[in-house]
Amino acid sequence: MSHHPPLPLGTWTEAVYRDQALDDYRGNPLIEALPPIRESKEIAANLTYRPAYDEGMRNLSPAERAHATEKVLSFIQPLSIHVDLAHRISRLLRNGLMARNPIRPEYRPNMERGLEAMRARRSIAGPRATGMVVAGLSGVGKTTGIEGVLGMDPQVMLHTAYAGRPFIHTQIVHLILQCPANSSVRALCINFFLSVDKLLGTDYEHRYVRYKATAEVLLSHMARIAAVHSIGVLVIDEIQNLASARSGGEQVMLNFFSELVNTIGVPVVLVGTPKAVDVLTRQFRHARRSTGQGDMFWDRMSVAAPEHEAEWSFFCERLWRYQFTKQATPLTTELRKALYEESQGITDVVVKLYMLAQLRAIQTGTDKITVGHIRTVAHDSLRCIKPVLDALRRNDRAFLAKADDVLSRGLKEIVLGARPLQAPILPAATQPAAVPLEGPVMPPKAPPKPRSRRRRNVPAAPQTLEAIVAAGRAAGTSPYDALKAAGIVADDAPAA
Repeated sequence: MSHHPPLPLGTWTEAVYRDQALDDYRGNPLIEALPPIRESKEIAANLTYRPAYDEGMRNLSPAERAHATEKVLSFIQPLSIHVDLAHRISRLLRNGLMARNPIRPEYRPNMERGLEAMRARRSIAGPRATGMVVAGLSGVGKTTGIEGVLGMDPQVMLHTAYAGRPFIHTQIVHLILQCPANSSVRALCINFFLSVDKLLGTDYEHRYVRYKATAEVLLSHMARIAAVHSIGVLVIDEIQNLASARSGGEQVMLNFFSELVNTIGVPVVLVGTPKAVDVLTRQFRHARRSTGQGDMFWDRMSVAAPEHEAEWSFFCERLWRYQFTKQATPLTTELRKALYEESQGITDVVVKLYMLAQLRAIQTGTDKITVGHIRTVAHDSLRCIKPVLDALRRNDRAFLAKADDVLSRGLKEIVLGARPLQAPILPAATQPAAVPLEGPVMPPKAPPKPRSRRRRNVPAAPQTLEAIVAAGRAAGTSPYDALKAAGIVADDAPAA
């Protein structure tokens, strides 16, 4: 039976080359095809998403307005840390592609030499690239921020000609993977193959994943695909799962990430909770190799300093515009203070708390947002994360390092009784123009399929003893004879 690769689900964009102001970026089609380097204002504008809102929605029925409150869940207001992250990833991406110029004659030999070094577990001086660690509490917006930043660029670009000469190349600009919950290296590799297959319409998972394929073999195939498709940035989210790795699994995965950076030249961004920092700093060399753009701690919003207070106020003002109660409530200092005290500046909690306070006002008939609504909703609906919020209030970092998973689980359970939360959808204007194209070109060569060996005089048997006995009874054979015929009972075994 033939295997048909899946249809591509990724956004395919034809490469358009742009002149580069920096000498280091000229003459490299992988860099010249990227969108121009953005200024901070453009980054903030691209990351902002304000759901549709009309004052007339206040005149809808209570049930309709209760549904409308969920609009705030897709609200995205970038902060200074989002802009900082975008600049870092922009530098990370271009720095990693500088030494991986596919039109240079040394590109292919260097790539093969790097892949061979990885297989042989040898260290060589590979292309220069850097990594980065992004760590922060659950709910502060790490994943949403990274997805938004990467989403400003096309994910797949197809090159057909460069400088008047044929140049057939499929470039993956970025790829995000989830670190498996069990920290299985094999599971990470399979997730990688499946993600690329969905993106490009290839069949790497079918071609490379064998029952007896070891983690080392799968990692070598993963590295080859990453090199052949010139992956610009590889993001590994939920990296704190390495803390629960089986003996040796943590070191194998960290070694592989380091080899991707140092030998193949693929920048790796590791994203996770503060627990991830403990995992990565257990071995200094891994922590050192992950600081190319400087480690980023994605902290919650703060009111400790005037500049922090200004950013918190700005966020609240933008969010406060989405009111669905009958009476318009101005944002007062008391309301802003109550929001912060009950959310501790965690973005996800702030947004959900504001939504639930409006629901409480609509359902009780008061139809006006009050400090009391914010306090009571926090008491009733944030019980699952109350230990974490209390620890934040008293700055108990020892507790937070151990209990961040409580916050992660609790954020998913806050909006009880509401419809399933929808992921934020960026406006169409922020999505890159795309042209659907056919499948990728120049895929890595698949390993030879293992030859099947015939077993002589070994009859095929059902999977369970019960099935063998049942089949024997249907044919009028005793259980002993059925088991004997299936090769389960030896010829000299006594009958039961």
